[in-house]
Amino acid sequence: MNGGKRSTLFLTFSFRPDKRGNPTGKTVVHPRERPKEYRPGAGFPSWQLVFLFVFCVFFPVLWERNLFEAWAETPRENPAPSSALARLPGVMINLSDFGATDMAYLSLPLQVPKGGVILVHGKWGLEEGMKQFTHRFAKEGFVALAVDLFNGQTADDPEMAEDLVRTLHPESAETTLQAAVRFLKESPRFHVDHVGLVGWGNGATVLLEVASRLKDVDALVVFYPEGISGRKFEEPAAPVCGIFGLEDSLFPPETARQFMGSLEKVNKETRAYFFPGAHDFADPKSAHWRPGVTEKALQTTWRFLEDQYSRHKRKRNGFWKELFGSLPGLGLTRLSSLSLTNRWIMLGKRTYGQRVCGAALGLRARQSLLEHGAG
Repeated sequence: MNGGKRSTLFLTFSFRPDKRGNPTGKTVVHPRERPKEYRPGAGFPSWQLVFLFVFCVFFPVLWERNLFEAWAETPRENPAPSSALARLPGVMINLSDFGATDMAYLSLPLQVPKGGVILVHGKWGLEEGMKQFTHRFAKEGFVALAVDLFNGQTADDPEMAEDLVRTLHPESAETTLQAAVRFLKESPRFHVDHVGLVGWGNGATVLLEVASRLKDVDALVVFYPEGISGRKFEEPAAPVCGIFGLEDSLFPPETARQFMGSLEKVNKETRAYFFPGAHDFADPKSAHWRPGVTEKALQTTWRFLEDQYSRHKRKRNGFWKELFGSLPGLGLTRLSSLSLTNRWIMLGKRTYGQRVCGAALGLRARQSLLEHGAG
C-alpha cells in the first residue's frame, strides 16, 4: 500500500535476458503502474500455456477423426431419420464380391455399431417377417444382415416351405454364410470387428451344421432348431446360445437340455434359455406365435451377443493395452499425447458426443445406401 492507495500486483513469468544476455526465468512482481522497462508481451500468462497445450493435443485428434464435420451437420439432440429412411430402413445387396452369388437384406443402426449380426431365416425364406427382425437388430445397434438361402423364393404354405427346405444344400448355405461374414468383416463401408449369427428353425439347424467351419465368428444363437434329435454336430467355433420353448413338442425341453449340455462340455460359455411357448413361438406366421415372449427372447439374444463381443474384445486386447497400446517387440507403452487421446476417445464410446457423432455417421451411411446401394 502506498499513500493509502490500492496497488494490484501481477505475476508474470519473464524470459527477459540479464545483463549478459542469458534468460533469467525469474518471476517478476510489479504494480499496476508498470515500470518503464516493462515491455508488453515479455511475459507468458499460464492460462495461455494451458490453452496452447490443450489445442495441440486435441486438435489433431479431432481433425484425424473428422469429428468437426459430424458436429457441424449434427443437431444437439439425436437426429430422427428422414421420411425416406423411415419408409425403407433396409436394402437388398449382392454378396458377389465376397464369394457368393446370393442376395442379402442389410439394415444399419443410427448409432455407433455394437457389432454385426447375420440372420438366417427358417422354412419361410427371406420374407417380410424376417426383414422386420433385421430392423429390430439394427435398432438395437447392430449392423444387421439377413441372408437369403432360397434364391429369392418364399413360401406361403407349409407344403411349399418343406419343399424349399428339402432343396437346400448345406454346401451352398455354408458358402452364403461365409460370404456374409466376409461382407461384415471386409467391406470398407460397413466393416465391424465382431460378428454373430442368429438362426430360426431350419436356419438354426443350418448354423449348427456349419458352425465348426465358420471363421471369425464370435457368437451363435439358435432358436428352436428342427430335425436335430439324435444327430451329432462338429464342435462349434463360437459359443452357442439356445432359445427353446417349454411346450415344444418337436424339440422337447429335456432333449434340448441334453443337447446344450453336450455343447457346454466343449465351450463353457454356452447358454440355454427356455421360454413359455411351443415350437415357432417367435414366428409371426405361426399359429403358436407369442409376441411378448418373442420380445423377451430377443432381449436375451442381444445381451448374449453384447457379452460375447465385449469378452472377445477384452481377450484380444486387454484393458491397459486397449488404453495405451504397446510398441512392437517391447513391453513398453506409447505415451505420446496423440495416441493416448485417440485411445481415450475410443474408450469413451458411450459419452454424449460420441453418440451424437455416431448418429450422424449412421444417418449418412443409410442415406448413401438409399442413393447408391451397398456396392
